[in-house]
Amino acid sequence: MRAENPRDLERNTMKTTVISRHENSLHELCRLLAKWDSQMPVTALTAGVDKVFSLIQQSPPDVLIVEAECAGDDELSHLDTLTERFPNMTVMLLCKAPTAEVMQHAMRLGIRELLTEPLKREQLHDAMQRAHRRSQGKVESPKLGRVMSWIGCKGGSGHTFLASNFA
Repeated sequence: MRAENPRDLERNTMKTTVISRHENSLHELCRLLAKWDSQMPVTALTAGVDKVFSLIQQSPPDVLIVEAECAGDDELSHLDTLTERFPNMTVMLLCKAPTAEVMQHAMRLGIRELLTEPLKREQLHDAMQRAHRRSQGKVESPKLGRVMSWIGCKGGSGHTFLASNFA
């Protein structure tokens, strides 16, 4: 898949916030984000996962990238309120070596992207492109459904077969 140039996409100033306990991780993430789009406003905050909600509550970003240890569910449980309160915000989680349990818990919390360290430029850029498309509303929205019903007049006529294959 060819990586798209963010300038080719319709211009939208996506606010991005990066949160990590480690200064060097913050600098690296900001550097990679600047390579993707140098005009995008990026806020870098040094804090743990437990402080995320209080830090972004006043001005929530469009994209939130959080670096976490991913050692257990306790750390990720702080993100639960965040994803419920701001459902349109794209939350990305950056972990060193996420386990299957961490991935499953992140999925249940509504975290959109799970990035692994060492972070590759292409991995971050692809995730940012998906977030940009979502913020532009270019993600296929759910279609309205229809209710169809079949009433069989006699057994063995195939109405159950038709109903299950139209579903």
